[in-house]
Amino acid sequence: MKNIYLIVPCGRSLLIAFFLLISLNPLYAQLATKRASVNNQDVFQRTIAIGQDLFGHQRQVQSSKTDLTTGWVIDTRFTQSWVNSTWINEEFMTNKYDSKGNHTGSIAKIWDTATSTWKNSIDEAWTYNSSGIETMYSDTDWTGSSLGIYRSIPTYNEKGYEINSLEQFFINNAWVNTGQNTITYDAKGNATSILSQTWTAGTWVNSTYYTGTYDLVGNRTSLVIQNWYNSAWTNYGQGIYTYDGNGNQTNALKQEWSASGWVNYLNDSFTFDAHGYPATKLEQSWSGNTWVNSIQNIYTCDAYGNTINDLETNWHLGAWENFLWTQYNWKQVTTLNIQNPIEGNTILEQNYPNPFKATTTFKYRVKEPGYVSLKVFDVLGNQLASLVNEQKSAGDYSIGWNAEEYKSGLYFCKLQNGNCIEVRKMLLQK
Repeated sequence: MKNIYLIVPCGRSLLIAFFLLISLNPLYAQLATKRASVNNQDVFQRTIAIGQDLFGHQRQVQSSKTDLTTGWVIDTRFTQSWVNSTWINEEFMTNKYDSKGNHTGSIAKIWDTATSTWKNSIDEAWTYNSSGIETMYSDTDWTGSSLGIYRSIPTYNEKGYEINSLEQFFINNAWVNTGQNTITYDAKGNATSILSQTWTAGTWVNSTYYTGTYDLVGNRTSLVIQNWYNSAWTNYGQGIYTYDGNGNQTNALKQEWSASGWVNYLNDSFTFDAHGYPATKLEQSWSGNTWVNSIQNIYTCDAYGNTINDLETNWHLGAWENFLWTQYNWKQVTTLNIQNPIEGNTILEQNYPNPFKATTTFKYRVKEPGYVSLKVFDVLGNQLASLVNEQKSAGDYSIGWNAEEYKSGLYFCKLQNGNCIEVRKMLLQK
């Protein structure tokens, strides 16, 4: 099971929160200096991260909500920083959900050491239509005595894929364009390109162009980033990703473009425990033709695979030293609203439970009568079971699958009705 984080479009709120944190807490000036000395590659890292988040966000929008695939959602997130050999409060975030399990809001607060109180930082909000499709994202931030408001408005095509995201700031009692992302997809619904533009002097100006490739089961294998320079696209950075047999990402190689071609820059490697839950992440930087330790994250998961502790350490003078400690509290959503916005003849919900030990159940909806097939495959594409293979009338259906004879790992369920195809990932853990 992959580590789950709440996605913030373009990562803007995280940057605001960090700068607010410095202004509210003098000790964080030390933290900022320390962070800059360890991560002097911030601009490159941030650009890669934004690209990954953008692609992740589009895949999240056009499929069932990631946070609901197991019925668990993040209730609170508490972060502390290691300053002068002690843990100092940094940020506390509370998430809100509606009765259908949709993530409707997040309130972030920053710790003010001068008053020993939490100060408002970011207030985020999401709205949805009756089908559970996200219609708008907005955030409000407190910067001293002024109030800044930002929103992101998505547009969908006839298949329910998000094809544009318009970003605006509220300035002088009016919404003002600031940026937009335009997304394209392949036949399988994978986001293959994202064009980011900024609003300048009353027109859209190219800024950054992201392209992604995928393997046969939909894992992203590469991300190439280009910047608009002198009226042409120029290479900037790329990420190359590999996975194990269970679909867990085990490596992320990040390279930057030089006059001679792609050059190593950063490398992330991931490990997982016996249950397939995240265990560690090691980030290394390329220096003197060798990889040098930079940042290490150590994860602790609960019995359901939810990350409850994330200890981030930095490599300093030949040893790991504490840097950030993030603690997550989770809660289980009892009334799930797992819907797929794709306007087809069928809707396949995420199997439940997921992960599962032996048996699991699939729920699906047929909008119009037709021939329906529901099959299970392994990661190599081998068909393991044909659960449905017949004419179906319009209506809601459910069917179970017993996987006792199969080993732990990642599997796929494919629902097809005419040209409408939907696939769900599921994790068997024994």
